[in-house]
Amino acid sequence: MNVWLVTIGEPLPIGDTGNRLLRAGLLAEALLQRGHNVTWWSSTFDHFQRKHWFQSDKEIQIQPNLKLKLLHGVGYSKNMSLQRMFDHAQIAWKFRKQARRESPPDVIHCSMPPIELALAVANFGKARKIPTVLDMRDMWPDIFLELFPKSIQPCFKILLFPWFYMLRKACCRATAIIGMTPFFVDWGLSYAGRVKRTWDRDFPFGYPEKVPSPEALQEAEYFWDRHGVLADRKEFVICFFGAIGWHFGGDCFFSASKQLEQSGRGVKFVFCGIGDALESYRAQGKGNPNLLFPGWVDQAKIWTLMRRSKAGLAHYRKSKNLEGNLTNKPIEYLSAGLPILTNVSGYLQGLLEQHGCGLFYPENQPDDLFSRISLLYDNPGFRDQMSNNASRLFQERFSAKKVYREISEYLERLALENPLTK
Repeated sequence: MNVWLVTIGEPLPIGDTGNRLLRAGLLAEALLQRGHNVTWWSSTFDHFQRKHWFQSDKEIQIQPNLKLKLLHGVGYSKNMSLQRMFDHAQIAWKFRKQARRESPPDVIHCSMPPIELALAVANFGKARKIPTVLDMRDMWPDIFLELFPKSIQPCFKILLFPWFYMLRKACCRATAIIGMTPFFVDWGLSYAGRVKRTWDRDFPFGYPEKVPSPEALQEAEYFWDRHGVLADRKEFVICFFGAIGWHFGGDCFFSASKQLEQSGRGVKFVFCGIGDALESYRAQGKGNPNLLFPGWVDQAKIWTLMRRSKAGLAHYRKSKNLEGNLTNKPIEYLSAGLPILTNVSGYLQGLLEQHGCGLFYPENQPDDLFSRISLLYDNPGFRDQMSNNASRLFQERFSAKKVYREISEYLERLALENPLTK
């Protein structure tokens, strides 16, 4: 079977960056293991490092059954920018131009966003009767309206009308809608204007259990030792991984950190990632040894830090996009058996409470965050039970081997039965 994966903004299996593969990359590996041919359409732009891999379109044969088709756009320096919109429009235009010259696949899996590319892919699949799946990852453009007061949101919805229009067309023309949670599937179906069908279903993010190489781990251990995050585990470390931008939101951990220090509890927050707000948070945390912002870190450093930590932090600005979502970060924490502290109500809160592997604190309530951390700090037995529950939940539902086998089987059935030809 020939499969096209269309996803930009994810780490690619090129270079020596120490990047961990995410949803598309892990799905590609699973499909290759099952003997399929994979063409992965992506961008020459590295979303995480904000730089181009190549200065023009590039095709790379990674291995006999895996080919990268990298499309070149202008790139961007900020997540929220007109330049990023232009970049995505360029990528979609190039996909339309180049896809028609390629041998058609048996099935297409496409991430949404970006909206322009999702529409281009859905149009291509429908016109050629190729089953095309849209994988709903983020609620673009809905989430952009949340940046403005409710009183003026209708005005900005008019300005964003082209995106709303393109999303409706993409969802209507896709063969199936999938997503990380049932909420995201239903959201995509609402834009498609139809009820749920056989092929519409949710698949969570799956996280791999692969241990980094000894050389990478040695480097990672030295890195964290040098930053004062030691392996003796006497210090209570809380880790965070992700973009530190507008959606990071809130600064209640600054106040909570001071309260913890004053109470005699040795707790260190380690925030890993880059973003538009990183330097601002570094400036606010300057002088506080219990707040560390080391920037972007690779897979081995993530793996090592999680095993030097006592809990993982899923802290974000309130958003409808997050309330119905289950992003990869909480699942990453579960893979290491870390109890999760989160201010995200909705799906994640319910999951953690149901399985006893995390604690919720209201947004911008440092006293509540302080009390939740104190509960874990003061009760090692309770924390260990939460850790065991986290590991169990991960194995049951979020192991990459299980998740991407199921998605691969799903794509195989969809290609075989192809509802577009009936």
